Amino acid sequence: MKLNRRQFFKLAGTGTAAISATTLTGCSDEKSSMIPQVTGTPKGIPWKNWSGSQIAYPERRFAPASTEEVQEIITATKGTVRAVGSGHSFSSLVPNEDTILSLSRLSGVLSHNPDELTAVIGSGSRLGALGQMLYDNGQSLINMPDIDKQSLAGAISTSTHGTGQNYGSLSSYVTGLKIVKANGELVECNKNKNPELFQAARVSLGSLGIITEIEMQNQTPFRLQNESWAEPMEDLIEKAEAYKEEYRNFEFYYIPHTGYGIGYGNRETNDTNVVHQTDTSNEDVMTLKAVNNYLGWSRTLQGQAISFFMPGSEKVISRDLSWKMYSAQRNVRFNEMEFHVPIENGIACLREIMRLVDTDSQNIWFPVEFRYVKKDDIWLSPFYQRDTFSIAVHQYHENDFHPLHKEAQEIFKRHNGRPHWGKNHYLKAESFKHLYPKWNDFQEVRREMDPDGKFLNQHLKDVMVG
Repeated sequence: MKLNRRQFFKLAGTGTAAISATTLTGCSDEKSSMIPQVTGTPKGIPWKNWSGSQIAYPERRFAPASTEEVQEIITATKGTVRAVGSGHSFSSLVPNEDTILSLSRLSGVLSHNPDELTAVIGSGSRLGALGQMLYDNGQSLINMPDIDKQSLAGAISTSTHGTGQNYGSLSSYVTGLKIVKANGELVECNKNKNPELFQAARVSLGSLGIITEIEMQNQTPFRLQNESWAEPMEDLIEKAEAYKEEYRNFEFYYIPHTGYGIGYGNRETNDTNVVHQTDTSNEDVMTLKAVNNYLGWSRTLQGQAISFFMPGSEKVISRDLSWKMYSAQRNVRFNEMEFHVPIENGIACLREIMRLVDTDSQNIWFPVEFRYVKKDDIWLSPFYQRDTFSIAVHQYHENDFHPLHKEAQEIFKRHNGRPHWGKNHYLKAESFKHLYPKWNDFQEVRREMDPDGKFLNQHLKDVMVG
């Protein structure tokens, strides 16, 4: 039986429900409660991140509409100040009891250079909206992540990335920045002006100041054809080296307990015939949840139930402008950990993570994600001086993610992994001193920009100071 990927997920839900009706009685979806981390005394309207794992009750909130307003706020405000974009980070980058400063009104393409294909962009611009704005000015981001809800400043500050062995993170395409220091002074930096600050600020976790404007190196608009398919996981692993050469952007997922994976590849195309498949990714994930609820007591049966309906190798094709193709809607909430390991360690680390998510002790049904990222020279970039294989594990937002993430982190550490700054991890400053050759240089710049730690909440004190 040959089915495409979307038909597979639809039938998997139907088939599993039928199996469960004949084999189980009174089975229910038991939630393993995930208790959010709360900062501040509950009062007023709380700030929450996307997954609901972080909640804060700041004393003050601001939403400046200009760089000048940011300067006035920073100069007048006492205590800790943390900037917030879309709240899509899983780590505790934002929560504090004092001040949260939203960058949402600092948005839009402020200027562009048609010859150099660069654009100056407001730091609070959402990636999803930026695609059309740049296209209207004859430009396009060179690469994009698979979620486009983030603000541009939040994305570069955490070294958010897409996939593709020849493409770096969004931070690697930054060519200039404007930043408000802790004393309210506005400073500019690029490769020629304040170059050390530039190397530090392209990935800074918001610890140097408030970024108000970002200049990006872009390219002319281009079109992509996306191809997705199912394949036995061992075959995907064996062919991964060839796939990453064949496609501009290649990533793949492992479906726990099944032995199967899903491959995704983008290639540039001149074909202007737009093709969009109905996006069922959220429905697909919830189907996997239902399978787990019905048959989680038997991982063998759970895997067999899903594998029975796995499609053949034919590909599902979509095609459009690049910025319309990269991102998927992620309405099913989760908490995520992602580590970046040297590419030569990638497959060995992958296999250990697969064994972890397949164990009975881990109630995992979210697919595990694998991507490729090109090396760069940014001081706190997880991709500093090494081509990278990125591995992300997810836990449903209602379930306690700590058991999975703590075990996964030990595997990643054995393979010399560096964590994604915006995703969950348990490392502190002492570990980062050994993971980043330019760690001390970064700290010197940070102390010059923010000598009293105005931009450090408790999480960043742990990360930066220890």
